[in-house]
Amino acid sequence: MYGQDDFVLGTKIGLPKHHLVGLDGKFLVGTEFLAGRFVRDEEVAVDIIKDLAHRGLLLKKEKYEHSYPHCWRCKTALIYYARDSWYIKMSDPKIKSQMIKENKGINWEPTHIRDGRFGEWLKDIKDWAISRERYWGTPLPVWVCESCKKIDVIGSIEEIKEKTKKSGNKYFVMRHGESEGNLGKLVSVSYGKEDNLTKNGGKQVKESSLRLKNEKIDLIFSSPIERARETAEIACSTLDLDKNKIIVDDRLREMTIPDYEGKKWTEFRNDFPNTEENFYNIKKNNESYNDVKKRVMDFFYDINKKYDNKNILIITHAGPIWLAVSGAMGFDAKESLNIKSIDTSGKNAEYRKLDFIPLPHNENYELDLHRPYIDEISLVCTHSTSSGQACGGELKRSKEVMDVWFDSGAMPFAQDHYPFENKKWV
Repeated sequence: MYGQDDFVLGTKIGLPKHHLVGLDGKFLVGTEFLAGRFVRDEEVAVDIIKDLAHRGLLLKKEKYEHSYPHCWRCKTALIYYARDSWYIKMSDPKIKSQMIKENKGINWEPTHIRDGRFGEWLKDIKDWAISRERYWGTPLPVWVCESCKKIDVIGSIEEIKEKTKKSGNKYFVMRHGESEGNLGKLVSVSYGKEDNLTKNGGKQVKESSLRLKNEKIDLIFSSPIERARETAEIACSTLDLDKNKIIVDDRLREMTIPDYEGKKWTEFRNDFPNTEENFYNIKKNNESYNDVKKRVMDFFYDINKKYDNKNILIITHAGPIWLAVSGAMGFDAKESLNIKSIDTSGKNAEYRKLDFIPLPHNENYELDLHRPYIDEISLVCTHSTSSGQACGGELKRSKEVMDVWFDSGAMPFAQDHYPFENKKWV
């Protein structure tokens, strides 16, 4: 357990595999006179030799110098320590024979490598330990059920979505009805400012809300801006809901750009064209698109935890709707700007269903499958139990990351989205 040669020999003669030393370098409880003592304490070595001699098990005793492993960063002495790892069974006869066959078709330079060094290595190939116990790296895509102990190897974002714990909520996002500011294409973001719905705007909201009746809306969340609140009140009345079903949430407000209040939207867009840099950074007292995205997605993740099996109508503005769609997809700035040109916000009073499933994301709500984000999502086991029902236990990811050799070997395939596309290339 504390050196490869000893481990191989012990395995060969059938010795039990049990650790006597903990990760703190101290002998475990149950090791009698060694319990709790540090393995590199010289007195420990002396006591072990004395014990072996006392029991007649000491073959020979002498002093000699030898190299010893130390941490290259902090120079701390190390011990070899057997750990559980994940392997690819390269020694499987089918895999082994396939690799030997493929090797024959490779043009090696120099040619003797094919049947020599590499060919001989393939003949005696060992199983490949692909997991590493460090923090940075590609997370091992292996989840183990806490209940039934079955294993899931997840190979796509769609699989993550399928197994993510669902709230059962349905979300519908509606842009407010036409307002006076919309007619003039003016920036109107101040609280309490009179930018009411037009007569046509009220009609738009009523017609749109009637189409929502079959969705059996339970709650309405609204931006605090006047035109959105008016929209929420009309929708509430049309859907025959009590007014207490309207919840005003500041995170749904319009993009805050006070320096442009009352000016044309074109002036703002001329000053801040749709670039990735401007997506994240807008100067002075104004919000960036990313600021809006973060607060809107904070709202979605928040209510998704608070409510279960509700049909929720969210009334907000064009920008927040676009960024809600972007955030729900886990898009970065470039991807977000790409869908902005498709007009994801809709026209006044139009609504759309928003498919929202929590994804592993960074602080900007961009899809990020690395640690720590990948371990912050909750996945559910779908394996069948003996009764035929889905287990429903919580899946926990095995904490290791991938061997970088495996990672780098996979990248040429992954960059072309194999195996989901381009299978004919391989």
